[in-house]
Order: sequence, then C-alpha cells, then structure tokens
Amino acid sequence: MRVALGQQIEEVGTTLDERRADYDHKIALRKMGPSLAEYRTRRLEAVKRTLLWLRRHEDVLRQRCPEMFGERV
Repeated sequence: MRVALGQQIEEVGTTLDERRADYDHKIALRKMGPSLAEYRTRRLEAVKRTLLWLRRHEDVLRQRCPEMFGERV
C-alpha cells in the first residue's frame, strides 16, 4: 500500500508534536535527559526535512526515476 507524500509529511509532523510532549514529560520526571530528547527530536526533524525536499523535487524525480513511482520507462 502506498501512502501519499503529503500524508507522510503530516504523520511525521504529528509524531514530532507527540514526541516533544512525551519527552518534556519524561525530562520533568528525570526519566530522560534533555540532550537525548533533543537528539531524538533532531532525527525526526531530519526525516521531515527529507520528505519536504522530496516533495519540492518530485517533478524532477518523476522525470529522471519513473521506476520509483511505479511508472513504466
């Protein structure tokens, strides 16, 4: 099953918001250090930036790599 790029971006954004709240709670309870929370948040932010980059360049990617999109060459 394919999931649209926009939906993937939306899901990562939602997950980021949820994780930030969860990490803040864990930091307050001293179950997680701030540096680990920041590191994990940065990793998800990198995923979101990558997906946003893919969306910005989708037209070019479709032209150059049609097989990635299930299109015949």
